[in-house]
Amino acid sequence: MTAGLRSGRLAEAAGVNPQTLRYYERRGLLAEPKRTLGGHRVYPESAVTVLRIIKAAQRLGFTLHEVADLLAAGARPGLAARATGKLAEVEARIADLELIRDTLRAALAAGCDDLVTCAAMADCPLPLS
Repeated sequence: MTAGLRSGRLAEAAGVNPQTLRYYERRGLLAEPKRTLGGHRVYPESAVTVLRIIKAAQRLGFTLHEVADLLAAGARPGLAARATGKLAEVEARIADLELIRDTLRAALAAGCDDLVTCAAMADCPLPLS
């Protein structure tokens, strides 16, 4: 038998399901593995690290397309620039969410219980325009 990890063991080690492995292969995020004589996929140990990198990048807000670019960049510089761009996106989303939160709080404080009634109020906090 070829040394390495079969699909189930790799999926378990990386905390993903086996269908995720095949999906990442199709997307080009994970190299297609070697196969045993019986046709079973056998992944190198390094695939665990690649999967953990993919999942960590997703938790940081990177799309799979962006993750593919990061993985393809390899040793080339670029992570700092991409992280800076992603940070700007996250900060913009946070600002948007803070505005939404503040508006909802103002609507609750103003006693807005009916949109039509609230819209008729001179100091309606809802962004109706």
